[in-house]
Amino acid sequence: LAESALHSGLGAEVTLHRPDAMRLDALLFGEAQSRIVVTVAAGDTEAAERLVRDHAAQLTRIGTVGGNALGIAVDGAMVLHAPVAALAAPYHASIPEAMGEVLAEA
Repeated sequence: LAESALHSGLGAEVTLHRPDAMRLDALLFGEAQSRIVVTVAAGDTEAAERLVRDHAAQLTRIGTVGGNALGIAVDGAMVLHAPVAALAAPYHASIPEAMGEVLAEA
């Protein structure tokens, strides 16, 4: 979701629900298979739901796209709310900075 926001410049308001045994980091950063995030125009929601039902797939609405901030709430608690522009620097700099620290220690 954050990568989509960064590449499009659009924010989103998202609400997630955590299964009892799942760690928060696994919910937010896990890369489990068989999950697809799709954005559908408001006027096409019913058609998208029908398409999903027709193919016996599962659909969960998690939020709306728009604005210039990314907000993610988990079980009613806001875990992230930041302007999309503020997410760009940490996203692009984290790995190079970490690698620089490793190379500096070598």
